Amino acid sequence: MFIIKRHIDVSAIRCGVSQIPGLRYNGLPAVAKSFFPPPHLRPILIRGQAKSMMSSIGATGRPYSKIFPFILCAHVVLSSERTAILMNGILRATPAHRGALIDWGRFLLLAGIVVWLLSAGTAGLGYQWQWYRVPRFLFTTEGGGLTAGPLLQGLLVTLRISALSLLCMLAIALTTALLRLSHSFTARAVARGYLELIRNTPLLIQIFFVYFVMAPVFGFGAFTAAVLALSLFEGAYAAEILRAGIVSIHRGQWEAAYSLGLGAFNTYRFVILPQAVHRVLPPLAGQAVSLVKDSSLVSTIAVYELTMEGQKIVSETFLVFEIWFTVAAVYLIMTLSLSLAVRHLEHRMIVSPLRGAGGRA
Repeated sequence: MFIIKRHIDVSAIRCGVSQIPGLRYNGLPAVAKSFFPPPHLRPILIRGQAKSMMSSIGATGRPYSKIFPFILCAHVVLSSERTAILMNGILRATPAHRGALIDWGRFLLLAGIVVWLLSAGTAGLGYQWQWYRVPRFLFTTEGGGLTAGPLLQGLLVTLRISALSLLCMLAIALTTALLRLSHSFTARAVARGYLELIRNTPLLIQIFFVYFVMAPVFGFGAFTAAVLALSLFEGAYAAEILRAGIVSIHRGQWEAAYSLGLGAFNTYRFVILPQAVHRVLPPLAGQAVSLVKDSSLVSTIAVYELTMEGQKIVSETFLVFEIWFTVAAVYLIMTLSLSLAVRHLEHRMIVSPLRGAGGRA
């Protein structure tokens, strides 16, 4: 590592030995020649300090090439600040590339270990992979066109449940957050009771309660019960996220809105909620991803979504690993797509104020 000191007459850096008078250039190995800096980066030597250094070296009675086999450190003056910046950038480039290569090597090594473990595990089980049978459960080519197979049909049901549950979750979360911030004791007590009840009981039990207790009373089916149970469960967690975002807004924003004559509704609509949503968008995205994954539990009440279709196919074909790995891959694609969409939305929310103020995105 080269140390470059600004505003000091001398600095310790590697330099070409041909610039030092009296030192034998031919006595050095060939490797040393590669350390000579290019002409536009060669500093100017202070002859007095170079001579004093060489005199102290000569007192040992050994040739210079034995003491400095590759390079020689001398005190030099940097010609300009630009030279220092160029030298610093050049000298730091190699370690960065070396670190990237090391990271890639570690990644490939880890991937190789994972593949080896999977291969060893399947070899020990004696399982015969039959991936060629999986595509027909995704789509078929009957009638000259593509037809959705049972897994894709279950995926459509999962998307419907997730989309409806997400909308209901946001509505429940916002209502609960506002009740928690209300000045009414009854509103705060109701919101607190709902949060504690939902967050401290398992989702599976809540699904059973909604389907076997509430559904017969109100007369709705399994699909509606699934949407309601997921909305209530995820809404409890999203409510605390929204409440934290609202509380994080500075008090001055409220006072400015009230000074402009805005009421409570318009203050929340135009001033508070836009800022709060921007702050809590990443954790809300994580909650939406959890909702998509938790939707697999509604298969327990005979909703033929993706997981239920996978269970049915496994029971008929005994393709245990192939089907479940395929189902997991479909869930992974859904959650990654949702995460990327939220990231794009967050970027647009950051760029939009800049454009509105005349900035460039």
